[in-house]
Parts: sequence; structure tokens; C-alpha cells
Amino acid sequence: MHSFLDAIPAPAFDMNSPEVEHILTSWTSDVMARTAAARWLSAMYFNHPTNESSFRFTGLTREVKDAILVLIVPLLLKAKRQVQVRRKRQPTTDAKWDIAIEASPKRQPQPQSAVFKAIQRRLSELQK
Repeated sequence: MHSFLDAIPAPAFDMNSPEVEHILTSWTSDVMARTAAARWLSAMYFNHPTNESSFRFTGLTREVKDAILVLIVPLLLKAKRQVQVRRKRQPTTDAKWDIAIEASPKRQPQPQSAVFKAIQRRLSELQK
């Protein structure tokens, strides 16, 4: 599934950069929320173990929402992740947004065994 996010080039920095820290600081003054976000983003980017496959950013200004979409999400895509992003405008105000990001490892094609390939060849021969 392709979206407009696939066309956005990944920035030259990584998830531990001052730019990402600035985005998170602009999002919230809550140190615990920023730390949780930074920890999750780093785990996804650097392929570290984590129990969470998704993270929800709430109460985003338009600028922070856009920064997440054009800077952070492309970094996750660069890290070979399948990424789904759900955006929602908060009903109380058009000025705040929520974003839920779900990231999972991209599926690698399973190598086919010699037996499987032989069966496939035989089936194709029988169908002729």
C-alpha cells in the first residue's frame, strides 16, 4: 500500500538527532511523554526490541503534525519499516491533531526450499 508518505525523501539525520529532539520538545513540555516517544522512535528506527508496535501523539499543532509526517515518518520508512499513520483532527478544535503511528518490520520474502521449488516445477509441468 503506497501513500503520499512514500514519495517524501528521508532526511539526512537519524532518529537521535537534535532535529527529532526539537520536534518532540515542540510537541509537549511533558518530559515523560517526550522520553516515551523518543524511546519508541529509537527502538523502531534502530530495530531494538520493544513491546509496543505503535505510538500515539496527541494534541499536535499543525506545524508539529507536519514535521512528524515529513521528517519522522520517512525516517521510519528508511529504517525498512512498514508504517501506517492515522491522523485525526480533535473535535474540540481544528488547531490540534492526533497521530497514531504503527510500525512493523517489512516482511522479507521467505526463501523457498528445493523441495518446494521441485513441487512447483512438477505442478506447472502437469498443468501443460
